[in-house]
Amino acid sequence: MPTPDEKKDQPTGGWDSGNDRERQPSSWCEAVFAALGLLLVVGTVGFLIYRGITSGTRPPAIRIERRAITPQQNGYVLEVDIRNDGDRTAAALTLEGELELPDGEKETSDVSLDYVPSNSHRRAGLFFEHDPAKHPVKLRAKGYQEP
Repeated sequence: MPTPDEKKDQPTGGWDSGNDRERQPSSWCEAVFAALGLLLVVGTVGFLIYRGITSGTRPPAIRIERRAITPQQNGYVLEVDIRNDGDRTAAALTLEGELELPDGEKETSDVSLDYVPSNSHRRAGLFFEHDPAKHPVKLRAKGYQEP
């Protein structure tokens, strides 16, 4: 049977196997990556708090700009850039292009975009029978929904 002094020197089991070694200091590489991880987390949380406090509530501000005109088999496609400079998203955005013919008649084309986030842009196309390069075209946003 072991004496009390011999029992003291035996491992006790559990997580600590009885080694009394001191923890070795971390390497400089481990410290650098720990600091970078902390900066990343603090920076992300700080950015989210900043955006939550400073984000405005302006409704969608839609701008439509002409891009290109492409001849098609049955007419023309007028490609447009749609920009939302507002603070809120425009869902189910409807755009209209109205081409004015020399005889006073008007040709219209509509397009709907599912989703135009704040401070972003999308591209779309409007189909016309007559050449938009030869006739004035009015472009306008007709409406949107809150997502």
